[in-house]
Amino acid sequence: MYTKPVKTIDEIIVILRERGFLIPQDQEARVKHFLETEWYYHSSSYIKSFYAKGKRDRVAKANIPFENVIHLYYCEKNLQHLILRALLKIETFLKAKLVHITCDLYKDPFRYKDSQKIYDWDVQLVEKLVNEIIEENQKSPIISDFRKKHGNADLPFWYLTEVASFGPFIKFFHFAKEDILNEFYILFGVHQHHWKFYKNQFFSRLSALCRIRNRVAHSEILWSIRALPEILLPNYKYTLNTTTSYICLIAWFLSKAEESVAIKMFYDMMTFLDTADAIKGVTFHEKQRMGINGNRIEKMENWAIWAGLTPDKITFQSKDKAN
Repeated sequence: MYTKPVKTIDEIIVILRERGFLIPQDQEARVKHFLETEWYYHSSSYIKSFYAKGKRDRVAKANIPFENVIHLYYCEKNLQHLILRALLKIETFLKAKLVHITCDLYKDPFRYKDSQKIYDWDVQLVEKLVNEIIEENQKSPIISDFRKKHGNADLPFWYLTEVASFGPFIKFFHFAKEDILNEFYILFGVHQHHWKFYKNQFFSRLSALCRIRNRVAHSEILWSIRALPEILLPNYKYTLNTTTSYICLIAWFLSKAEESVAIKMFYDMMTFLDTADAIKGVTFHEKQRMGINGNRIEKMENWAIWAGLTPDKITFQSKDKAN
């Protein structure tokens, strides 16, 4: 049985001081406001970014102002907003490409119902997916307007993709025939000799985008990204699931839609991580989870240069790292 009592804001501040955070009297009102508006339980993951590994609820370094927690919190929230903007653009781009490629190849708005245009053993699964998308979006004005005009007629493929959330939408790729997938492989610069081996990587990257999209949409801390699957970036020898690697994946997909936007967003997202790296008291363990320990950011810079995300080497403002 859970018996932990509710704590007031004043009691929480006492506890935070006991755990090693500096909260001067002249900053107490700001800390109270932060805890009241951002909620202690929600911000606790950011607080734990300063705790020593293996020592429960104690800051790893002495004299760490709680202001540093607030700084890290808003730094990460700004990064989340930027990532969500990029992911929304990627979603729209992938939907548009899948619809256009499918319609160009088959000239058929109902190809999802034709067993000759999907894998035969997936016909029932496609039907189930379509029904789920329609059921979940019955109140969508897009479907409502279609029903008013066409009754219970089958929805064209572009209606389905438009109303589908990202998770159900990417399932359409699993049902696509190779000629459709090959168009995406060409788009992503995969050599024809590698198409046979690229499929699983492509699907895993789509799944990774979906997972991080859900995480950001629910405002879960990115530093806890280890819960997400490891990904293999193009032309990178190690599988990773750090924040830096996911930023690279997002920029890679975004570059296929709008290269100039991808370059700027990549720079902005990595700058937020560089800012986090400069916040005093964030533990090495947390920096590993972010992917900003050692020369990780430099490695990601070099990857970005290979990926063509910048015409010149990306240089981040050097900051004095506090010990």
